[in-house]
Parts: sequence; structure tokens; C-alpha cells
Amino acid sequence: MRRPRTLELVLGLWAAVWIAVAVQVGIEVRGLRDLSTTMKRTGVAARESGAALERLDGVPVIGAELREPARRVQEAGENAIARGESSRDSIRDLSVLLAVAIGVIPIVAVLGVFLELRARRGARAIRAP
Repeated sequence: MRRPRTLELVLGLWAAVWIAVAVQVGIEVRGLRDLSTTMKRTGVAARESGAALERLDGVPVIGAELREPARRVQEAGENAIARGESSRDSIRDLSVLLAVAIGVIPIVAVLGVFLELRARRGARAIRAP
């Protein structure tokens, strides 16, 4: 009777380790959302800078020269904001997917072995006089 208890303990420990790894991976990947926030803030700053340059359009000599760069800066800012929002959603989805995959796959594999061993032990107990 000693061996099955040890096996159950080892398998339980195996599952606990993989759950801990899965949670940590999920947390670390989710931490990448800070990059998305930085990208969005940079986009807002670029958009605002472009708008400020655009307001100089009426200034003689330099105004007309700034029109196109101002438009490009604003456009780049809008793109950065959109990409930041999109990447934030993707990072959230990826963190969940990785955590589940890392946690479930090793545990299900071990659970299959565990259930097979339990079934054999049960069958032996039924056959024993």
C-alpha cells in the first residue's frame, strides 16, 4: 500500500508544479501589456505633436513646409494608438492560452497514467480473495 500513496503524492506534486509554472507564465506574458500602454502613450504624444505642428500652418515662411510632416506625425500617432490597443488585446489572449496549455497538457497526461494505475489497483482488489 505504500507505493500507490507515494505515486499519488508524486503525481500531485507534478500537477502543482505545472499549475505554478502555468500561472507564472500567464503573469509574465500579461506583463507585456505595459509595452502596449507605452505604445499608446507614445502615439498620443505623436498625435498631439502633429496637431501642434499643424497649427503653425498659418505662420509665414515655415507654415507651409510643416503641413506634410505634421500630417505624417499625426498619422503615425494614430497608428501607434491603434497598434497599442490591438497588441494589448492579443497579449491578454496569449497569456490565457499559454497558461492553460502549459497547465493542462502535462496534467492531463499524468492524469491518464494515474487513472490507469488506479483502475488496475481496483481490478486487483476486486479479484483478490
